[in-house]
Amino acid sequence: GCPVDLKDDFGNTLLNIAAQNGHKNIIKALLRRGANINTQNHKGNTPLHFCFTYGFTDLGNYLVQKGADDTIENVSCLTCYEGLGND
Repeated sequence: GCPVDLKDDFGNTLLNIAAQNGHKNIIKALLRRGANINTQNHKGNTPLHFCFTYGFTDLGNYLVQKGADDTIENVSCLTCYEGLGND
């Protein structure tokens, strides 16, 4: 099968994309298969950055409960609670 942490041209894994779109069931399945909960794309954004930026607060809190690190900063020196930063 496909590696669970395979990255696209922007450095996003399936977990990043599922977080951007609020798909909790997909996130659960990926985590069960060993996905890196703190994966960062080329801009340093984690699944938590996407959850909180796009309004999926409950999903973000779920990821924190599952061990996601909410202190990771992206390339704009922002944590998941502060946004994605400038493009």
